[in-house]
Amino acid sequence: MKRARLKDVAEAAGCSIAVVSHVVNNASGNITCGEPLRQKILRAAAELGYTAHYASRALKKQRSFTIGIYIPAPGNRGGGLNPETAILEGVERACRELSYDLLLISIGNGTPAGECANKLNARRVDGLIVLHADGDSEWVGQLADSDKNVVAINYFGPAQIDCINFGNAAASAMAVVELAKLNHVKIGYIGPLRDTAPEDASIRLRGFLEGCEASGIAVDPAMVFDADFSGTPRIERTDSGDQEAAETIASIITAMPPDQRPTALVGHSDASLLLVLRELMRNGLRVPQDISAVGMDDSDLCRFFLPELASVKQPFLGMGEEAARHVIEESEMRPVKGAAPLAKRQRWLRISEPEFIARGSIAARDG
Repeated sequence: MKRARLKDVAEAAGCSIAVVSHVVNNASGNITCGEPLRQKILRAAAELGYTAHYASRALKKQRSFTIGIYIPAPGNRGGGLNPETAILEGVERACRELSYDLLLISIGNGTPAGECANKLNARRVDGLIVLHADGDSEWVGQLADSDKNVVAINYFGPAQIDCINFGNAAASAMAVVELAKLNHVKIGYIGPLRDTAPEDASIRLRGFLEGCEASGIAVDPAMVFDADFSGTPRIERTDSGDQEAAETIASIITAMPPDQRPTALVGHSDASLLLVLRELMRNGLRVPQDISAVGMDDSDLCRFFLPELASVKQPFLGMGEEAARHVIEESEMRPVKGAAPLAKRQRWLRISEPEFIARGSIAARDG
């Protein structure tokens, strides 16, 4: 079967080849096209089975029309579930809409970070998205200094690289505020259960403390189970001892006189909080009758617990989509090889807003 050409689509849509090329290639420039004609062109292209010729498109534009994804090895991200699937779904959605391809440079298998720069320098990819890189990774700073087209998702280091990050402080503060609305005034906090904490840990603890202050709630150090907080109960933590730490915390809470226990807990993560809640329930406490609970990230784990765990949602899909759109937009704006470079622009930084998801693990407190 003969491959459909731009000319065929133009004849079917009753317009010029230039307009068809502009529409099917999502091109920018001086050509304008109204929405009715655009839809007519797209219908004609679909009916004729036309697909853009990426090789000629890339040669003409001196771009690969591909963006890369790099996920470092786990490092110190801690336990729990990683959000790669939802983030990648958002990236893929934006790429599909804008006719870009994806290249997986690494999915956490330890591929050297230098491959990122190699792919960018060789123009194998027009831009790069990096997920949860460690703040002390020197290669991130090197990419930022070279002014490459790179966006990091949930990066909390010093490098002045383009970023889209979750509003961690606002999220944990939100959890406290929502519990305060339910008359809870004795609110505890469950920090990381492992010795090596994720880089967002200190930010989430700060948000919890800010939420307590904003709600007029006194913070009791005996109820704050976070190694970074002064006066916290001493808990033995290792890089593989989540369960042991959870059992110790649950034992401390259970041993408190009923009128001195926290009536609600906020978790640094869904996973850490659920481990503690399971041990509290084994010790005879009921959720939410005796103790309410709010997790963080709204992972799938929330639906596996009974009652289902209330949580503060991290919009992974939307963050991935926005990161991809920025990389593609930046790629389209950058000059082709040999042209004068653009002036170095300001850093692009977005903070993704949290959303409170109420479920059965929370209940109003009498009085």
